[in-house]
Amino acid sequence: MDRAAVELRWCSVDLLRAIATAERAPDWAPDFPDDIDRGVAQRFLELHEAGVGPEFPFGPFVIVDLAKGVVVGSIGAHGNPINGEVEIGYDVIKSERGRGIATAAILSLTATLSAEPGVEVIVARVARHNTPSARALLAAGFVQRPAAPTVGFDAFELVASPSVEH
Repeated sequence: MDRAAVELRWCSVDLLRAIATAERAPDWAPDFPDDIDRGVAQRFLELHEAGVGPEFPFGPFVIVDLAKGVVVGSIGAHGNPINGEVEIGYDVIKSERGRGIATAAILSLTATLSAEPGVEVIVARVARHNTPSARALLAAGFVQRPAAPTVGFDAFELVASPSVEH
């Protein structure tokens, strides 16, 4: 399968507010945002309002499917690196899953994060039953860690290397 073409757009506070309240925008897929996207936007909006929101690129982005020209999900770092490690999370709306969008978005984000000073390892945690998400991470070059610290989740990691082309 050919990889989907995506663009990641940084979430401004206004965009976070729109996602959190499910305001409709003309370039959003009909089922965006879903509950996961709204929850993530609310979390980052609260951080920004408290004056501790992350700086680019260590926060949320929306995923734009370039073939359709619409927002189909979200992806981002959970915050600044800690001891060289940064964790990412992502969500693609149900109607757009299985098309390589998550893999393409993961590749794009990890390329950006890998180029940042202080990023040595990029980590993602996936619910053990979420096989498609695990496959997307593996396709993006992640490897599964031997044991996840969180019950019910598997952890994956990618050693950050700004010289590696995805």
